[in-house]
Amino acid sequence: MVLKYCVARERDRGDCRTKRQMMAESETYRKFAEECRRMARNALPHQRAILLEMAELWANLAEKTEAENGYASNSK
Repeated sequence: MVLKYCVARERDRGDCRTKRQMMAESETYRKFAEECRRMARNALPHQRAILLEMAELWANLAEKTEAENGYASNSK
């Protein structure tokens, strides 16, 4: 039933993703953000600024993915 729905939506919109896929994406984005923060701790000042900006962008993408999917994350 869900697969049938996704196939129909994919045909109509081209971007059907399940909640489970969106959750996995969100978790992946948060891991990327944390990795950027970890690397920033040992980076030179100009590199640190870039890495922290990247971390913020990854975290924002995770939040956007969660908001689009109708759930909020407790991990920040």
